Amino acid sequence: MAGWLDQGLVINATAVYVTSSTPVDSGSAAAPAETSNDLVGRDVDITLPAVQYKTTTANIMGDMEVPIFGQLENMVLTIHPHGLSAKSVAKLTTPGAKQLEIWWAQQWIDQAANQTLEAGKAYITGTPQILMPELGLTAGNAAEFDVPFIVTKYKLVVGDTELCDIDRISGTVKVNGVEDSKNPYSII
Repeated sequence: MAGWLDQGLVINATAVYVTSSTPVDSGSAAAPAETSNDLVGRDVDITLPAVQYKTTTANIMGDMEVPIFGQLENMVLTIHPHGLSAKSVAKLTTPGAKQLEIWWAQQWIDQAANQTLEAGKAYITGTPQILMPELGLTAGNAAEFDVPFIVTKYKLVVGDTELCDIDRISGTVKVNGVEDSKNPYSII
């Protein structure tokens, strides 16, 4: 008989924050900026990016896909809000890189039937893939749309465990606490 594995029951809540900067008016052109995390969505649907190697086909006893070390497939974050305000849509789709924080609460049950809540967090740097989303408008329902982001940095933490820390710009890939030793940039 297999051992017990704690079971995730449900995602109880989600929240999306965008970090924004506001210049402090100090009379100087080089005034420092204040940053704030602005809540742009609560209880929205979120699809976090997959992290996977690009592959190539090798001819080894027929065709076989093999990973290309140091090359990742495109990482895309998708936020699917349900009737967000125009202000929130503007904060998500204004051109330029965005710092996003995605939080969620997940309910778990253990072998003794104890139920607990655990926080998950994703820290993302990404650029909106679209300038204005296609809006699905149906009378009696909230507006439906997706806002996809092309991701350059992605850090995923569930509870106290860091699951991945990817930075495409600096060329670092860390998954489950292990640096990708097959990264070609680490040997040149």
